[in-house]
Amino acid sequence: MRRSFQVLLAVAVMWMWVGLAHAALVDITGSAGADFRSWTSSNVNNDGTPYWDHRSSDGTYKNIGYWLTGTGAFVSDSNSPHLNPPPQYWGYSNGAADLNYFVSSTTASKVTLKLEIAGYANTNKFGYYHVSDGAVVDRHELFTGAEGAGAVDYITFNISDGDDIGFYIQVVQTNNIYYTESWRNTSARNLQHFALFGMGNGSYYVASEDLSLGDADYNDLVVKVKPMLVPVPEAGAGLMLMVGLTALVGYRRKKRMV
Repeated sequence: MRRSFQVLLAVAVMWMWVGLAHAALVDITGSAGADFRSWTSSNVNNDGTPYWDHRSSDGTYKNIGYWLTGTGAFVSDSNSPHLNPPPQYWGYSNGAADLNYFVSSTTASKVTLKLEIAGYANTNKFGYYHVSDGAVVDRHELFTGAEGAGAVDYITFNISDGDDIGFYIQVVQTNNIYYTESWRNTSARNLQHFALFGMGNGSYYVASEDLSLGDADYNDLVVKVKPMLVPVPEAGAGLMLMVGLTALVGYRRKKRMV
């Protein structure tokens, strides 16, 4: 009996370890030359470099960089994460945007709506899609526009869908949909409407622009994605695990009967 318990415990520990390793870092698949880039709060000055550092039409010091660092108009904002050092952004060394990228090898994740500063905030829709869908994607909506800061939803998937995902924002008022892979955009193709900032703990921020890069402040809708340490197995994976455990128990019983 002790041996069987040890085997079952080992399987459970391995399952948890896979979850921990899976969430250890943000794995991005993008264009050649793109990578995570470091920056500091002193780099945020509305000069357009990096590509998300533009003067916001909502206020002089209100782009995503000011919000992440708790500077400018967000010094006293309790909703700002006040990150120092700030999370690295995905892009090029010259500050330009990677026009096409997605998150690779993701796992079940908690998604929290953190910020919306947009005239279309009440109708903008946000969610994710599976890259494996091909040219025509099935969009998985997380937020409908009715939610406010603090709203939570989850990224889940089946093994058959693959674990590579991109994000989208649907601007109902203008009938446009923008994706992290900008070649999929319904308009303004090859213009990047997203900025992704990776945290060392595996979490990341996804900041979006809902206009055709009108002010490029990327504060229109911002979420934080936090991978779950122990992934929630979908039905197929759970079934495989149960089959494996059943086989182990059966083997143990057979051995005892011999």
